Amino acid sequence: MFYNFSDEQWEIINKYAPEFDYSKHLEENEEEVISKILMPELPQPGKIISESEDPLFGTHNFKLSNGAQVIVKQTDHKKDEIVMTALSPGGETMFKDEKDIWNLKMINSAILLGGLGEFSASNIVKAMSGKTVKFNMGLSPSSEVINGSASPSDLKTLFEVIHLLFTDLRKDEDAYLSFKERTIARLDDRKLNPNNSFTDTLVSLMYDNNPRNLTLKSADFSKIDYGRMIEMYRERFADASDFIFTFVGNIELETIKPLIEQYLASLPSLNRKDEPDEKLMSPLHKGLAKKHYAQQLETPKSLIHLTYSGQMPYNLKNLIIVQALNEILDLNFYEKIREDESASYFVYSSVNLHEFPKGRTDIQINFDTDPEKYNQMIDIIKTELQKIANEGPSEEYLAKSIGSITRKQNELVQQNDYWLGVISTWYFQNLDWYTDYINVLNSITKEDIRLFVKQLLDQGNEIEVVMYPE
Repeated sequence: MFYNFSDEQWEIINKYAPEFDYSKHLEENEEEVISKILMPELPQPGKIISESEDPLFGTHNFKLSNGAQVIVKQTDHKKDEIVMTALSPGGETMFKDEKDIWNLKMINSAILLGGLGEFSASNIVKAMSGKTVKFNMGLSPSSEVINGSASPSDLKTLFEVIHLLFTDLRKDEDAYLSFKERTIARLDDRKLNPNNSFTDTLVSLMYDNNPRNLTLKSADFSKIDYGRMIEMYRERFADASDFIFTFVGNIELETIKPLIEQYLASLPSLNRKDEPDEKLMSPLHKGLAKKHYAQQLETPKSLIHLTYSGQMPYNLKNLIIVQALNEILDLNFYEKIREDESASYFVYSSVNLHEFPKGRTDIQINFDTDPEKYNQMIDIIKTELQKIANEGPSEEYLAKSIGSITRKQNELVQQNDYWLGVISTWYFQNLDWYTDYINVLNSITKEDIRLFVKQLLDQGNEIEVVMYPE
């Protein structure tokens, strides 16, 4: 579901960061005792040094004594929900040493293996039993990220967890060794799946064998250092001064303000001014790259991937065009490939306009088909894309896409996660996703989409990978 998070935030949420969900129940008195143990010694509280209201999204904004910012939006969308995110510029691109490339591949999966404070990972689960608290954290290419949620009654516990994530990450060599063994076994099993051969070939071609993007293999674990991963994590979370904390939901201001001072304003501050480095992000292959190869397969089918990439302006209109184009391509390929040709059950297409590196744009298309038909199907895909670049989409598909996006938007504005994305995007990227969204959406024309696709295809960057059975 689309909540207006940037690409790297969703990458953290959906792929990298492990999520801890504490939903079991204890007796009331036992729960109370464990709650006190989570942080036996409270930090010296900081101060809210300024407070204001921002009418743009109806938020209460706080500046803290350690430099951090806190944005709070009160809603009644869900009575039992408060969601939060914390963002700071920096992320993976702050690590330029080639040795750290391998640590970055596993850091988000391994970093919480030891637990927090006095609690191992398994004991945290027990300690949090009976509480409605979830969290995940990690590094994206351009930022440090913490995401969480809690019921209003468990908000204090969420604040304790946030503080511990910054200040008291626990190291556990035994837990890491167990994780390492399991992961190596999984990576060895991965070799047996020919689909993973296809993925590895594609990634290697797409990023010109750049080690920052290559898929991790079991042999690469010899280059990974658990102690160094802990150091890297602590380095990136050693400074709260440039973090923006956003909370949305059923929040009482008089309840959250003392928690902000106790647990957020007390976080360490170094007053760093970090800038993520786009130059360290691997560029997609320039020009034409094509690889068709045979692989022993149990099921006689061909796997096909096509990518068209380039650079486009990163703005609200283009981001909405990308949304509309995603819908249009789904409709188009469903009709041409599945219904007309009966050549594939599903064609997965994805259009992306990235915030980091800013303006990187790609259309990616994946499907499988009969080995005798793959060249024909590729020709149909390319013909349909070029037709949109020359003539624009059909009026029918454009109307359907705008209607679908409008319905989704009307549902999303009733959800706390949506507002969390809108607000954090505004304060972190200075991009307003909400105010003019519907007006811009309704202004999108066939010509807008035609020009977008034409300008992207005209940049001449195309990747084509096909794996067919021996």
